[in-house]
This record gives sequence, C-alpha cells and structure tokens, in this order.
Amino acid sequence: MATQTTLSPLMRQYFAIKNQFPDALILFQVGDFYELFFADAQKAAAFLGIVLTQRGILGDEPIPLCGVPRHTCEHYIAKLVKGGFRVVVCDQLEVAQAGKLVERGVTHVFTPGTLIDSKLIENKSPHYLCAVIIVDGVIGLLFYEMLSGMVYVTHFDYSEKKLDAELLSFMPQEVLVAPGATGKQLEQICRQRALITTIVNDTLTPSDLEQWYASFDRLAGQGDSLELANRSVLALLGGYIKKHAPYSFATQKTLLRYQPDNFLQLDAATQKNLELIHNSYDGSATHTLFQVIDQAVTAMGSRLLKKWLLRPLVDEQLIEKRLDRVEFFVKNSFDRTLVRASLKKIGDIERTLGRMVLRKASIGDYTALKESLAEIPSLHSYGSFDMHLLTQAYTLLTRTLNSDTQVPYKIAVGYDGELDRLRQLATQGMQAIFELERKEQQKSGIGTLKIRYSQAAGYAIEIGKASAEQAPAYYVKMQSLTNRDRFTTQELKDLEYDIMRAESMSQELEHNFFATFVRDLEFFLPGLRTIAVMLAELDAFVALAHAATCYQWNRPSFTHHGTFTIQQGRHPIVEQRMHVADGTGAQSFVPNETTLEPGHRTWIITGPNMGGKSTYLRQNALIAILAQMGSFVPARKAVVPLFDRIFTRIGAGDHLAEGKSTFLVEMEETALICKEATNKSLVILDEVGRGTSTYDGLALAQAIVEYLHEVSRPLCLFATHYHELTDLARTLTGVACYHAASKPVGDSVMLLHKIMPGVAQGSFGIQVAIAAQLPEVVIQRARLLLSHFSSHGVSYPAPNGQVAGDYFRSDLSGPSDALQIKQQLDDLDMDNLSPRQAYDFLYKLKNP
Repeated sequence: MATQTTLSPLMRQYFAIKNQFPDALILFQVGDFYELFFADAQKAAAFLGIVLTQRGILGDEPIPLCGVPRHTCEHYIAKLVKGGFRVVVCDQLEVAQAGKLVERGVTHVFTPGTLIDSKLIENKSPHYLCAVIIVDGVIGLLFYEMLSGMVYVTHFDYSEKKLDAELLSFMPQEVLVAPGATGKQLEQICRQRALITTIVNDTLTPSDLEQWYASFDRLAGQGDSLELANRSVLALLGGYIKKHAPYSFATQKTLLRYQPDNFLQLDAATQKNLELIHNSYDGSATHTLFQVIDQAVTAMGSRLLKKWLLRPLVDEQLIEKRLDRVEFFVKNSFDRTLVRASLKKIGDIERTLGRMVLRKASIGDYTALKESLAEIPSLHSYGSFDMHLLTQAYTLLTRTLNSDTQVPYKIAVGYDGELDRLRQLATQGMQAIFELERKEQQKSGIGTLKIRYSQAAGYAIEIGKASAEQAPAYYVKMQSLTNRDRFTTQELKDLEYDIMRAESMSQELEHNFFATFVRDLEFFLPGLRTIAVMLAELDAFVALAHAATCYQWNRPSFTHHGTFTIQQGRHPIVEQRMHVADGTGAQSFVPNETTLEPGHRTWIITGPNMGGKSTYLRQNALIAILAQMGSFVPARKAVVPLFDRIFTRIGAGDHLAEGKSTFLVEMEETALICKEATNKSLVILDEVGRGTSTYDGLALAQAIVEYLHEVSRPLCLFATHYHELTDLARTLTGVACYHAASKPVGDSVMLLHKIMPGVAQGSFGIQVAIAAQLPEVVIQRARLLLSHFSSHGVSYPAPNGQVAGDYFRSDLSGPSDALQIKQQLDDLDMDNLSPRQAYDFLYKLKNP
C-alpha cells in the first residue's frame, strides 16, 4: 500500500476506516453519493451491475471507483447484504466547508446476521446470528436473535449430522466461526449448506466475557456455570457484535441453554423431505406445512409458529398446555374473532420494541407502539398483562409524541410552554416575511420583487435585472446573479435573526425533550417485551385454532404404551392443495388408518406407483409433528406416543459438490437412521435400495428392515416395490404387510389411494407409463419384455433373440406391429361386424 505521505487527506481518512473493517465494503460519503474505492469498487460494481470508473492516481495506478446516490442507498445496501457482503456506512458528520476536510465517521455496520431494519429482513422468519466452535471434540453452538434479545446456546459431542439438523432448525442468516483448522472445517460445512460464514479473529477476553455474561438474564433452572464449549462460543459472539453492533453488545439479553434432546429431533433430511418450511420444487414456502398452519395475523405470531414447527416438544405436560389454549379458541369462535381483530391493530411490536432497545427506532416505530398499546387492554382477559405498566407507558407516549400529521413535529404541542412559544415565533416569523414582501413591493413599486431563502445567502430580496435600477437607496446589494440581483435591508436582517434563532432553539429543545423521552421509555421496555412475547403466543394459539376450525382438524391425545393410532388421517398439504385446485369441493382427499404398536411395529407397504404410498407415509409423520408442536391434527382421531425422533428416507437427491452420488446420499441418510433411531422413534422409509442393482438393493433393503425391526425397534413404515420383502411378515413377528389398493380397468388401473392389509398384485408400472403418455411403441416393447422376463428371467436373451435396434426398425411382420394387430383384433366386435367393415379393416392392415 502507498505510504501515508503519498495519500491525499481524503484517502488517509478513507484508509483509517478501511483498516478497522478490512473485510467489509466501505460506503464512503462524498457529497450526495456513497463512493467505493479500490477492490471494494470492483466487487460492488460487478455484483450490483453499476458502472466502474476511476478517480485519481495512487502509485501510478488509477483508483477504481463506483458510487450510489445517498437517497437510493437502502436498495443497494439490501442487495449487498443479502449477497453475503458486510457493509460499513461512513457518513459526513459536519456540513462541508470550502478548504476544510469534512469529518467522517462510521454510522452503520450492516452484516447479514445483525440486520434490524424491517426492509432488510423477512417478517415471518426469525433472524439469527449463529456462532459455532469445536473445543476438545465438543461443538459449542449459539443462536442470537438480536431484535428479541434471545440467546440460545447448546453443546454436544461432535456430529456433523446433528449440527446440520440444528442449523436447519434455526436457519441463521450468518454463521461465525473461529480461525484455525477446526474453524476452516466448520466454515466448509456451513458454506456447503449455502450459509453465509464469517471468520472472527476478535473474541472477548476471559474477564470481559465474565462481565458480559453477568449482565444476561437467565431463565429459571438454567444455573450460572457454563461449559467450556459454551463459554468459547459466547466469547466468539461477543467479540463480533462488540465491533459490528456495539449497542447490541451493551443491551440486556436473555440466555436460554438447551439440549437438542429437549425437543423432537428432526434431522435435515426429514425437514426437507416433509416440506415443513420450504417445498422441494422451488424452495419457497408455497405448499408447505408452515403455509397451511400460518393463520397468524401478526408477523411475530408467524415467527413463533415457525419456531414451534421446527422444534416440537417432547414434554407431554407442555404440549397439553398448548393444546388447552388452542382448544379454548376452537370452541369459542367469538373470542377467536375478537382476538384476531385486535391483534391486527397491534402489529409486530416485538421487533418495534427490539429497535427501541437498540436505539435504532424511527419516529414511526414510537407512533406504532402508542397505537398498539391503546389496543392491548381489549385483550386483558386472554393474558396476564401488566396493566399498570401498560397505562404508564401509554401515558408517556401520548403526552410526549405529536399526533398531528399536519405539522412536522416529534414532540406534541402542549408538552412544554417554551417549546410552543419558540415554534409560534418561528411560524409568525414566516408570516412576517410574507408581510414584509408585500410591503416592499408597494414601497418600491416593483411588483415582481420576492423575498427568498437560499442556503448560501439566507433570506434576500430578489429583483430581476430589468428592475434592479429601481431598487430603493436603503437596499444593500448582496449578490449579482445571471438574471437577478439580491438585496437586503436592516429590517430583513433583524427578522431573519429572530426566525433562525427561534427555529434553531426550538429544534434543539425538541431534540433534548425527545432524548429524555427515549431514556424514560427505556424503563418500560423490558416489561413491554414480556407483553410482546405473550401477544405472539396468543396469536399463535388463535392461528392454530383458526386452522383447526377451517380444516376440520381434531385434538390429538398421547399414550405411554408406544401405540400410534390414526383414524381417517389426511395429508394436510395435499388436502389443502386439492381443495384450492378444485375449488368446487368435488375432489376430496381419501383418508387412511394407521395402527402401529410394539407388537405390530413394522409395516411393509407395496402398491402401484401414484397409488398414494408416499403421501400416506408423509402424512403420518406430519400428524405426529403437528401433535407434538401443540396443534390439532388432520385426522378424526390421533393417539400419539411421544416420539423422540422422526426420521425419513424419501426420494432421490445427490450432493455433487461433495462428490456424493444419489445412492451414497441415500445410504448415508439410512445409516444415520440405523445408528440413532430408538424404540421411541418413528421411521419413514420409501424405496430404500432402489439406487443400485436389483439384488444389491433387495439385499440391503431386507437387511435394513431386519436391523430396524430387531435392534433399533422403532415404529416403522416401509414402502417398497421389492415384493420379495413381504415374505418377512412370515419370518419376523411384528412385521405386517399392507398395500395401496388399486383396481385393474382394461389396460389401465384405477388407483383407490386406500392403504389396506395384504400385498399388492403388482406395481403397474406400465399402466402408469401409459398415463404419462410414453410413446406407444415403447409401451408395446415394454409389455413384450415384461412377458419374457416373467417367464424366463432377465438373464435370458431378448424375446425371439431380437435386439432393440431390430425391434424398433421392424416392418409389419415385426413383433411391434403383431402386437398392434392382435390388440385391434381383440377389440373387434365379431357378432356385429358387417362385411363392408371387415373389408375396410383388412384393407387398413395391408395398407397402413
């Protein structure tokens, strides 16, 4: 880099800030633009698609430059931060003066995990900053939700799969890792999951950590001591936010220590396969379980529902408490309607309060809080709100804040007599300016005379060039412009002084009053945050009740006998999609029954493609998740054991970036199930073993079923096209065979979507291919091959020794046309065939 002596004053100022944030993009204010220099400019111009130019020379090389207007900077900052960049905004701290370097300083630091502006973050999703570290083979993991002040921290023995599940459950916007070998390892893991990752070099010292940790609120029963991994990850977070979000570092936070086993464990594959939050088609929230249950009227209610969905409970008492609240609103439609109407007027006060705690709130936030507090008393019978605190906070807000939208004040008229006097003086001063203008027009006889204000000259009498010679003698000329001259008088100077003094003093006084108001309101913020949490819970309970009522869901019950019983269960996503697509209600979802129990714990399910096996498997897992999150479920009756884990192995997918084939991914997911499933787990397996040769796949599938049934002993639903596996029902006690019922209809098959005892007659793959409109010649060839394989096995030569090329090039005597002729003959009605029709038929055969 160039030495300090070769740098211009502006560049020295720039590098002083750049050296503090070497990994960030510096938006450096120069007048009405934010400018970026050097590598920052090259990166930003390429990412934003804006012009890259140059400004000046440094070391005989041009300085790359790009810039964005200040008034549109939010748009560009949002794009950069969402693209994974850290952005530092450096503003001018004083008015520019000729011949003097403007003082500049850092006013905002934007990183993906520390955003709080509602325009930059998703309203219905929690916004987490994550920190992860490995200490002596133990993972320390932390998630910080800045706007709520919640810090979730845990530790567990190193397991990439368990880390993967936790990361997917919280879906952090930024992950912090420490430097070094383990940090690089964690960085690679996170980047493979498309998570924005930052290496943090500055961590808190032990003494700073102790002092910081002592300031945390801790929930009852959490204890005061921290494990080494937890201490290390907390120091990592503290060092980062102390630099990038210093006021957040100083604010009060609540620490919640948890273990993953405190919740129903849903590994990454299960969350993806069941489409809880994102669908597998385009990754959006459309056609997901969250979209189905999200009937909340506030964003904070939606965020809480998402948290509950991704982290269902395993404590029956806590689940029943949630269900009791939901049931109350299911049975009381009047209360449900009243609460929803009131909550709509309250809005997202959780994040509004969060910005106030961080001293980043706008005047609009304070106004919104005042309007929200006015509505909360209507909900007092649905929660134990601190009404005294609400009254005091509301009184402070209404007494202080201006509610008249016609005037640009923050502080209300009547709040302070001196402030009102100064405002009136400033207002009257402007009226005096207009009166002076009219008086001077009359005295001078110049009708076009105007009194105007400019930043450079202040108030001045402006007269056009043609009339300037008529200016009275007492006018003092100030400035001569192209088409007009500017004058002043002693009366105008005195009036300007009074106006400017009144405006300046009123603005300063209002600023001081508003600062005092903000400090006074901070006393109420912890209590108001508690109320916001209660309102979010209320919205979530009413949302689940509204969903249960709209979709005709019922309350589940729980058992300690390991029995999973579902009567007329439905798939919540598919059912709603069918309802929306059909519109008339004519198309209805076919419900199904399930009874898994210790003595009948493994079902092997066969049946045709598109027969409903996969839907049936998923719906049972979704019903269990809904039940344990505290929701009613899409079934007439549901008796659910408290599952500790739900595993799914469904569909095909590869990880090419990691060098993993579809089958390897399948086997890795299945290996995790075999290792971690317990007799309290629910396991959903769909077509395991299909990614390799027939006998390899069949052997693996049978061994997996046997292991799960005899060793792990979970409740298991196993769908397969390996009909050979149904023989296990005769050799293993507790294995039962079920099938997706169907009914052959000519060359096709009617799918009944009903799961019934027994073994399917076949997979009906060719019939499904016909429905998919595969070319007719391909269908005929497949039929011929199927008939041959059924009789001779796949190791025999092709039918009649004919290879594919010969078959598809064959003429009328070939087997393809022979099959067509046979089909047409079978379709003839010989009893009603006329001689003319017989002649036409033979003619067409001979001359196709």
